[in-house]
Amino acid sequence: MQQLLQNLSPEYLNTLQRNMNQRVVNLYFPKFTVSATYDLETVMRTLGITQIFSNNADLSKVTKDAPVKVSKAVHKAVLAIEDTDRKNAQFSNVFKITSPKVPTVKFNRPFLVIIKDKALDLPFIVGKIGDPKPQ
Repeated sequence: MQQLLQNLSPEYLNTLQRNMNQRVVNLYFPKFTVSATYDLETVMRTLGITQIFSNNADLSKVTKDAPVKVSKAVHKAVLAIEDTDRKNAQFSNVFKITSPKVPTVKFNRPFLVIIKDKALDLPFIVGKIGDPKPQ
């Protein structure tokens, strides 16, 4: 895991994706929820988006309640893998997708989650799950 994290870059992710073979597998994910909140004001100011935070902000096309300004810009990302098998109590803490006679992949040790936007070809969510044991 440490080596993967050290090599993690857009180029490395693209190389991994190019070398992947697509095939059907049985997947077992632990039930988990992770979230992160980011203050975007610093990023926006770095990109030159500053007037929106000032008393001179022109948001007349967004609202008729002028004058207004943006006081805070926040992004919150949440990734939740939920239980989908309510019939089988022994798997109540595991999300599973199964098909007979295909390889099984169990996410039962630390792993990275990368969800990519196909249209933009950019990672949408990147996260590390440190302890995937069901609670």
